[in-house]
Amino acid sequence: MANKMKINLLDLQRQSAIIKDELLNKISMTIDNCDFISGSSVSELEMQLKKYTNSEHVITCGNGTDALQIALMSIENSSNNYVICPSFTFVSTAEVIPLSNCIPYFVDVEKDSFNIDPSQIRIAAENILKMGGNLVAIISVDLYGRPCEYADISSIANEHNCLHISDCAQSFGAKYNQLSVLSIADISTTSFFPTKPLGCYGDGGAIFTNQVDTANIMRSIAVHGKGTNKYDNVRIGMNSRLDTMQAHVLIEKMKLIESEILLRQEVATKYITQVENKSILPSTRKDLLSAWAQFTLTVDDEYTRDKLKSYLGKFDIPTGIYYPAPLSEQAPYKSFPRLECKNSLALSKTVLSLPMSPYLGDQEIAFISDKINSFFK
Repeated sequence: MANKMKINLLDLQRQSAIIKDELLNKISMTIDNCDFISGSSVSELEMQLKKYTNSEHVITCGNGTDALQIALMSIENSSNNYVICPSFTFVSTAEVIPLSNCIPYFVDVEKDSFNIDPSQIRIAAENILKMGGNLVAIISVDLYGRPCEYADISSIANEHNCLHISDCAQSFGAKYNQLSVLSIADISTTSFFPTKPLGCYGDGGAIFTNQVDTANIMRSIAVHGKGTNKYDNVRIGMNSRLDTMQAHVLIEKMKLIESEILLRQEVATKYITQVENKSILPSTRKDLLSAWAQFTLTVDDEYTRDKLKSYLGKFDIPTGIYYPAPLSEQAPYKSFPRLECKNSLALSKTVLSLPMSPYLGDQEIAFISDKINSFFK
């Protein structure tokens, strides 16, 4: 086997080659028609997203962070609103909470699933109640594309009369008990950042809900809080629209999404089969279909993780650390309430993500697996 092989951590070039010609034709037409903002393709994309996810309402927007903030802005404002969220996630999940005049309450994740721990949510919810706070939302995250425990989290949200908002930035195409993860929570959001399972060629995002009143409010917020027209401002809003060019990209990629999710399953299965040290592999469950945005190993300690990363780098195998520090331990968030997040801290020191793409070839998977096996011998 070769000593080195050119492998991308997240390979977009192979996918781009499939859609490039048709996409360039559509972009050329858009330029000719000067149909740049909120064009007909945006409406077409929203209809496709509704059908694919079985959601009643879809609102596209500027990016995944805006999607989360718009969801929170739809909640009635109060000076004592709390939102529970995991400490082990990308910063977007948490930063939108204070930006929406709410207080984040950080809780830990489950070590084997990487996702928010429902038992911690229950404790945090009771603590907020004791403090005299108003729990308005629970934000869950499908980290690395694996669905969270939707039934348990939605049950807790119902008990406390608050919203369950699901951050599905990494899990477009994933399923929980045969249901699209974007159709389960009160409000779900996703990101179309280029490296996501469904990504555009810039920034983009979308919000999903089955509640018509909430959908109307969020659609208004996304366009400066408009009412009957853009000069009729009925609430505080923001400027967050998906442009026509990005809608073209996403419509072309929607043609591939089903096959690409299946290909991601095959890549993950090959890793799981070929990596000999089974203790470092991500767990799987029959009732969950992961989008496998990342394929993430968990090793014993930070020293081993850093040595493995360096070792794979010698063979030009790229790896990623998602994420190197829990949010509750970072400077802007240290003053906010939290439970002990020991799993989040441990994972930040022990996770390592391997190259993952629907188009990762058998030789590449075998090469990566062989080097991992050599490291642990």
